[in-house]
Amino acid sequence: MIAESSKQSFLCNFPNFYFTSIKDIPSKNTLVFDFQGTGSLKEELKKNLNSINIVFGPDIGFSQNEKKFFSEHSFYVVNLGNTVFRFETAAIYVLSSINYEYERLLKNYPHE
Repeated sequence: MIAESSKQSFLCNFPNFYFTSIKDIPSKNTLVFDFQGTGSLKEELKKNLNSINIVFGPDIGFSQNEKKFFSEHSFYVVNLGNTVFRFETAAIYVLSSINYEYERLLKNYPHE
């Protein structure tokens, strides 16, 4: 379904999806999306990241232990806003937001 949707929308960079243990996630270039996050997706994308990792938790949010792990390992925790999303909807929402911000950034800062 993801591959077909990407083809239909002419998505140039197809995202890779991995399901892994929290301890195996690198903190570099990783955005963790959480209801209580304080970071801004827009500001993080301005860093001109060529590759990013995105971490979503369960529908009810991350546990206190998971939040502690992210904090101790300097993950960038982004706020998802006040809307409660199902996992599948959160992924679509975030990928759409990233696509929008990258398109906007490219228009404002054209590459040669």
